[in-house]
Amino acid sequence: MKIKAFFIFLIIFILGVFVAFSINGNLLQLSNDSDKNEVEVTYPHAQELTFSPSSKYVKYIGRTVYFNNVCWASMSGSGIEFECEGQYAQFVAYCENAESLTSNHKPRIAVYANDELIVDSVLAEKEQLFQVDLSPYDEKAIIKVIKLSESMYSAFGIGNIKTFGKKDIKPTDNKKIAIEFIGDSLTAGYGIDEERSHAEFSTSTENFSKSYAYLLADELDADYSAVAFSGYGVLSGYTKSGSLNSEDTLINYYDKAITNINLEGGFPDGWQNTRNYDFVIINLGTNDASYCYTAERRIEFTSKYKELLSAVRHFNPEAFILCVLADVNNSMFPYVKKAAEEFSSENNDIKIASALIEFDMGVNGSVIDGHPSEQSHINAAQKLSQIIKFILEPEAYELETTLPNSFDTYFGVNEDEQTTNEENGEAVTADNNETVSETEEASKDEGFSDAITSASFESSPTTEDITESSDESETSQTTEE
Repeated sequence: MKIKAFFIFLIIFILGVFVAFSINGNLLQLSNDSDKNEVEVTYPHAQELTFSPSSKYVKYIGRTVYFNNVCWASMSGSGIEFECEGQYAQFVAYCENAESLTSNHKPRIAVYANDELIVDSVLAEKEQLFQVDLSPYDEKAIIKVIKLSESMYSAFGIGNIKTFGKKDIKPTDNKKIAIEFIGDSLTAGYGIDEERSHAEFSTSTENFSKSYAYLLADELDADYSAVAFSGYGVLSGYTKSGSLNSEDTLINYYDKAITNINLEGGFPDGWQNTRNYDFVIINLGTNDASYCYTAERRIEFTSKYKELLSAVRHFNPEAFILCVLADVNNSMFPYVKKAAEEFSSENNDIKIASALIEFDMGVNGSVIDGHPSEQSHINAAQKLSQIIKFILEPEAYELETTLPNSFDTYFGVNEDEQTTNEENGEAVTADNNETVSETEEASKDEGFSDAITSASFESSPTTEDITESSDESETSQTTEE
């Protein structure tokens, strides 16, 4: 009897172990299935679905802050992107300080479906509902919502996203290349939609999607982030008086995501997008020209530029840094180039170079306050695209396979070339970038414009001509904007 009881107990024990392992296996399978369902959920019937603008459901573009179930975006081109299926996609856009903003300073946003512009709107109210009909896209599309105007005056928020369908929305995939842009009004797309050359500034005419930065990212199929403030510089922001404007310098705000609103309950530090950038393109120095008209100040500019490079390298330890300056006013380019060379040598940093980029406004035209036209931005994007492609695949070009310290001799402007635009009475001289217009007048938005139409700067010296011991004074005559 004892032996029989033992065998019965053994059989029951074995059956129990088998059942336990089976249950655990099923639980593990359920757990794995649950993990998959977090990526993509399918419902049996179409219904209205609601999603937060969190990283679980959307991809962040540029610097954004997720706070109290709202994704806040302040910088040019910042926003969200997601894939969705269903009859429609809708969201609420917030403008926290809509009531206090003047009509010229409200945020301008764009909504795209499969890269087709669906909404272009200036947010005039604290809350506005936007809906995209997905039927033209077979009820499946990539939705992108970005800020077209810059960070100077406003931010906007994206609230819960609603769809009517059977699937959860999901973030789009990261692209192979990521670029961070750091700049002034040229990067922000200042006045690009203003056809009049003399008009009052308005965020409604700023359009980052037409700037060289956005166009370059699109050409390279790259993710991007932009930190751009009109009138800002490295040592000094734009100044009419010739006095130092140290407040409007980008290094003061480079580590910020939101610069212009204080929400109740505080605001978290940092931003959601922690992407490692492959390239950082710095386009600064145009506004510094309004202050740096002595040798001593230009030396100080070089030192301050290296401080900015140090901050940029801290945030982007592996990125290739390209220090560029536009031919719009190239008087500071030798000092940009010098700063890049010295920083590279002092820090044994081989992933840094400089370049003079060509907007060629004498041919392509300008807009408000002497800023580049849309075609000028297209031209600059094409030039930068050549440089980036060369860095990525130097062997594909009939050039040296080793990377130079500066690309100005490869793709830049011929500094001896002079073009004259007789139709509008402007003479654009490439080697000192003097732009003299018979119809210039002061800007109505004081303290905001760039020093793009600065006139009568002395000709840009070569790097070899720059000496740190010179105390020679030079004069400058700056056109008011």
